[in-house]
Amino acid sequence: ELYFLDDARQFRKELKCPLVYVGGVVSRDNADKVMSEGFEFVQMGRALLNEPDFVNRMKEDEGHKCSCDHVNYCIARMYSREMACHKHLDNLPPQILKEIERIKRNNG
Repeated sequence: ELYFLDDARQFRKELKCPLVYVGGVVSRDNADKVMSEGFEFVQMGRALLNEPDFVNRMKEDEGHKCSCDHVNYCIARMYSREMACHKHLDNLPPQILKEIERIKRNNG
């Protein structure tokens, strides 16, 4: 989570315009942390793709954390109509499922 925060802090320090933080916000704690660092907005694309009601879940439960596992299946399809979280798709080819499991082990 927050895998671009160190770099983003450098931009925030130098730029005096509104900035959107992008990079691994999947919990309210991290959204609050980013906002406290001076970013005006927080991008939560993966969290919302995985859980379209993510914002409502955070509102109801401040400790809620999205179950995004950052395997990048969605990123590989981000400029297509087939963009989706792998968790919401049926009948993925066995090779894709194998690769997803390998990535999850490495992210462990």
